[in-house]
Amino acid sequence: MSTAPNAIYYFLKAWVKLLFRIYFEKITCQNKQGRLIQGPCIIISNHPNTMFDALLSAASMKRMVFFLANYSLFKTPFLNWFFNTFYCIPVRRPQDVKENIPLQNEGNFARATEHLKKNGCLYIAPEGSSFMKRKLRPFKTGTARIALMAEKECDFKLGLHILPIGLNYAEPSQFRSSVHIYIGERIAVSAFREAYEQDAFEGVRLLSEFLENEEKKLVTVVENTSEERLVRQMEEILHNEEPQKPDENFFRSKALIGYWDFIKGEDAGVFEKLKKEVIFYHVRLKGWRISDASVKNAKISFLEILYLFFGLPIFIIGWSFHYLPGKIIRLLIERLKFYIGYYSTVKLLAGMLIFSAFYILIFFLGLHFFDSRWAVFIIITALPFCGIFACQWQKWWEKLLSKIRLKNSKENFRQLSQSREAILIFLRNFLKTAKHD
Repeated sequence: MSTAPNAIYYFLKAWVKLLFRIYFEKITCQNKQGRLIQGPCIIISNHPNTMFDALLSAASMKRMVFFLANYSLFKTPFLNWFFNTFYCIPVRRPQDVKENIPLQNEGNFARATEHLKKNGCLYIAPEGSSFMKRKLRPFKTGTARIALMAEKECDFKLGLHILPIGLNYAEPSQFRSSVHIYIGERIAVSAFREAYEQDAFEGVRLLSEFLENEEKKLVTVVENTSEERLVRQMEEILHNEEPQKPDENFFRSKALIGYWDFIKGEDAGVFEKLKKEVIFYHVRLKGWRISDASVKNAKISFLEILYLFFGLPIFIIGWSFHYLPGKIIRLLIERLKFYIGYYSTVKLLAGMLIFSAFYILIFFLGLHFFDSRWAVFIIITALPFCGIFACQWQKWWEKLLSKIRLKNSKENFRQLSQSREAILIFLRNFLKTAKHD
């Protein structure tokens, strides 16, 4: 690839990383040395959050990454030119073509193979389409077919590896939430040579199955999607009670979910009792507008009051300048009725355009009212930070109100504390048993 597209790629990558730093309150990465992978490779990940999954995976790498993208993105002449020019290879899915029409992906698979043979790196989401649940769906065989095809054409001397990445979102569609990226161990495709040469279909199946099992190790999977909220509520209680580092928190969640599934089949009575207790506890929290963190620590500190008092002017500035563009984005999502999996993508793209337009408008208005361009530039530069601070200030304010509500109702506080302690006894026993097992 020529120098110009290379420069454009790294410019876009820097821009995307900046946007992610604004969108997410916290981004953590486990097994960072995996980002340094060299040679031909395929990066795979789970796919709960549409465009975010591909961009987060690619932004985590130190090298240039191409993308295997769904065919629907290439339907207009401009998008077809843009995605083909900038790092994307189309692939047709059954939902992209009419019934009984062949997918005809051979040519695009061949493009992907040639890219890998040139020491390239390619991102693929093996689940095929995005699904905003903490559930890993069966992998499609396209990743394994491309990988084994590339190795076969080089007599299995290409040295191709597959690098699985687990994307664990706290709240996938929520602005200023967090994401934990877990980079797995690379997988040598040549290890499946014998199986592939004996039976190509079986070799592809075995590699796909192996990749799916490796990916499951990197994400917190809740098999029963109806219990996902319940699991998040238990995780929240544990996190507020005993905060841990992101990697330790990940393994604690894995242990909790694993034993939760086990006890559901082994002791239905204990399972139902805990389930009812957690649901009842959170129904009361919601009804009384109280947070679990406040039940854990209901004390109102002097520092909280100082923070809120002296931060109020900054909050007012941040809220005033960002309320209208934020409202436009919310109305856009409501009116267009997107699938929830696209919320984050729409928020990011719409936010980039709408907030940029507002900042440009403010800049020219500032030039009209102020003589100094430097003063206007400083104001514009400070506004995004004021907006982020306003989000954080509002969280602290809601936390303070929650504590005040608890202080004003000692009976509610007593009931919630007792219920929370009962849940914690269950959860600690769960984790203790899971650790021994």
